[in-house]
Amino acid sequence: MRQMLRGVRSMTSLHYARRADKFYESAPFYSTTESNHARLVKLVVDTLCLRPHDTLADIGAGNGTFTSSLVEWVGSQGATIVEPSKEFMAGSEKHPLITAINMSVEEWTSGKCDGKFDRILLKEVVHHLGCSAERQASLKALRSRRLATAGRLLIVTRHQSQPDIPLFEAARRVWAENQPTGAEIAADLRQAGFSCVRVAEATLQYTMPLNDWCSLVRRRVWSTFSHFSDREIDEGIDEIRRAVASEDVCIGDRLVLISADQPLVVAPPSSSSAPFMRQMSSSSSGPQSTSGPISAQTPSLSSSYISDPSPSSSNDSRGLSYESGTLLHEYLLLHFGAEADMLPFDSTVRPVGPREALRFPQRCAELAVECNRQLKLPTQSALDIGCAVGGSCFELAKTFHRVVGIDRSQSFVSAAQTMAAEGQHAFLLRDQGELVDRRIAKLEAGSEATAGRVVFEVGDACALTPELGTFDVVLMANLLCRLPDPQACLSQLSNPRGLVRPGGLAVIISPYTWMVEHTPRELWLGGDSNSD
Repeated sequence: MRQMLRGVRSMTSLHYARRADKFYESAPFYSTTESNHARLVKLVVDTLCLRPHDTLADIGAGNGTFTSSLVEWVGSQGATIVEPSKEFMAGSEKHPLITAINMSVEEWTSGKCDGKFDRILLKEVVHHLGCSAERQASLKALRSRRLATAGRLLIVTRHQSQPDIPLFEAARRVWAENQPTGAEIAADLRQAGFSCVRVAEATLQYTMPLNDWCSLVRRRVWSTFSHFSDREIDEGIDEIRRAVASEDVCIGDRLVLISADQPLVVAPPSSSSAPFMRQMSSSSSGPQSTSGPISAQTPSLSSSYISDPSPSSSNDSRGLSYESGTLLHEYLLLHFGAEADMLPFDSTVRPVGPREALRFPQRCAELAVECNRQLKLPTQSALDIGCAVGGSCFELAKTFHRVVGIDRSQSFVSAAQTMAAEGQHAFLLRDQGELVDRRIAKLEAGSEATAGRVVFEVGDACALTPELGTFDVVLMANLLCRLPDPQACLSQLSNPRGLVRPGGLAVIISPYTWMVEHTPRELWLGGDSNSD
């Protein structure tokens, strides 16, 4: 088997060496002038949560054209590409912000090069890494030797099933045999030691003349076609022409994006910190805490929880970025925290504090459900704008058949997707000063069965796409007074293509604590002492 895999890799390497300078710049899937290029760049940037100060390594990046687009998009100082084919990386010198390394993944992770990276991208590469065991070995080496603390890795690959790509049947079989599924890759990542594994899909639509597509097949645009002789390719093209009854061909390119994080590392309890550990209520049923000071051995906690200096145009009232680890952990506590963690003071009977204030996101959803019931409205669909990490969405999904959660923060959306896929998410609970406890956020009882009804997406509340469609209920909780243009958000609800279907319900919950840091004073909806 191993010898056969080496043969396949050798064949595909020869394929890329022969084709590198002939077609990639002209193929619409890789052309920077194609409109889908910007969409794919943004999709990768958002999924990686790529920031200007992050160090990026792009594995199998060819000559770095796509990598250069990522660098330009976020305004970073540069990136590193790792490409095993000298022929394929020819021209990388035209990208001044790209550092090119001519190595295979195995060579690059063997210790011959120093340095770790905040973000690692493998785009259209994973199917060349061999069988599952070999993929796991490569991914484990990337995680342990090249991915920095609190780092993220993203795999972008094509779906195993591509019904909207005109392939001849023999090529379709080869494609399916050699293309691992998103679920298989996710399992490999978990076996390799990654955490917070998330799987998402996207489809890019292309239209081109049938003759151009047949030309790309004949020139073997993808390694799938390298398995066939010239005669077999010609016969396959004849088969494609018979199946496509027009001069143009519409291609739906299904992509799978699998992201995963470097797992949190928590320092073991030290004797010096023991007297300062929280005295938890004896009634707590949550997981055992792991407490300790932040030390040089646990930089992931320092960078992702205690202080996150990453710049962002979207901050909370304390100036913390909504992409920061600090807010992510706090929101996971708010949405899914155990009662004993929210109200930790021990009264020997039960936690002391305003228990009625707990489960705020779920209670907002319950209010929307009750209003919907009283009005006897349909329960087909619900939209939660500003969903954060998804507490309200999972509650809505107990009643509605389809729920969409939208939030501007990629880190929030990624955490919500993990909650939907795995039913839990690790987070850190601040104890005293720099002392933290590790906790596990879990879905409430009854939510596991309906979590599959929820879809989470990154989006701007003030400029949502009409493609979302219409909903029976739209929920906006603790959002309105933190928007730069609240009227723009509200105007999307009831216009002719509004988000609330005719006769539907909008539920808006807000403290109306307007602040000029979030909303220009002239756009406040009330609360201005200078207004009439």
